[in-house]
Amino acid sequence: MGAHKTVLLLFVALLLLANTLPASTEAAEVIEPPLVDYEPKIRPLLLFAAGGEELQPGLSGNPGQSQHLFQLGAWGSQPSDGPFLETDAFGLDAPIGSEEWNFTLWTRGSGSVDFEVRIHVNGNELDAVSSNAITLTSEAQSVTVSGSNLPDELLAGDTIGIRWTVTCNSFDSTCDCTVLWGEEDYPTNLSMQAATYQFDEPWLIEEGEMFRGSHENYSRRDVVWGVQARWALGELAIDQDTIVLHTVDSGVERILEP
Repeated sequence: MGAHKTVLLLFVALLLLANTLPASTEAAEVIEPPLVDYEPKIRPLLLFAAGGEELQPGLSGNPGQSQHLFQLGAWGSQPSDGPFLETDAFGLDAPIGSEEWNFTLWTRGSGSVDFEVRIHVNGNELDAVSSNAITLTSEAQSVTVSGSNLPDELLAGDTIGIRWTVTCNSFDSTCDCTVLWGEEDYPTNLSMQAATYQFDEPWLIEEGEMFRGSHENYSRRDVVWGVQARWALGELAIDQDTIVLHTVDSGVERILEP
């Protein structure tokens, strides 16, 4: 995903009171976003497995599951691979804050299995970690593995990928393992510390229309503010419904949405 910047326009229908003399009622010239360096802070990065073949921020897309059946138990069965889940390409560099990464998946079924989880950058395997033996039941349970060996930063154009392999540990019975993801109840995800997003200071785009308010004060309406949001995985990966702007209007704190 090449795009990596979005500008959120916040149309303020509030009455911004001003105890000053009236100015021209004509709309002000549109002001361009300020030039601000992209230097995001290291923050937790959480990538959900949203669909059958993709990792995305947020619970979106179609839910998925993979089936791993070992009819001969551990004696005559080969390990079974899950799908390869991969992010879109990063649009901006994203420094890594620590080497540790964690991957959580959900599983149910019967028998005893273990998981080997492998993390990739640009399709190249960087690390592989095995879980302890997991006794499966009809109730879905979460399994988390932790690894290391991450690069110092993810560069623009890089992708992160995850694949797991299931092995049956039951020598006297079959293993039937289902892995689920992409639903709110089964938040399969990859987490790490990385510098991936930055919200710059808001700026005034349009001063709006001035009018005479109550108590002979002059007020403005239809004021437009802009907030520049930059996110290493692209603007389409930002859930704008979760973004709000905290403002103070005549001493009263208000929360505005795009």
